Amino acid sequence: MNNICKKCGGACCKLMLFSDNWLQNSGAKEVHYEGENSNKIVDGYTQIDKICKYLKDGKCSIYETRPKTCRDFEVCSKKCLIVMKAKNPALYNTLL
Repeated sequence: MNNICKKCGGACCKLMLFSDNWLQNSGAKEVHYEGENSNKIVDGYTQIDKICKYLKDGKCSIYETRPKTCRDFEVCSKKCLIVMKAKNPALYNTLL
């Protein structure tokens, strides 16, 4: 696990992002997730504040078997920085 991930405390597990491209390709007008919806757009993504049920004490409890969508979430990628800015602004500011 990357050192930034260790310091972050799982920001990527506290916010779901759906790209505008995905929304357009799916034909969805908005995102609904277990009764929650959101139209908040940040840097080309619709976001939903939703904490993953597998996040325990700031760490992934299923890290070795996590789904592909989690595996594709790269450290310090655009998506990573968006959620870090929202959920861990102190760490985000140190990376600027």
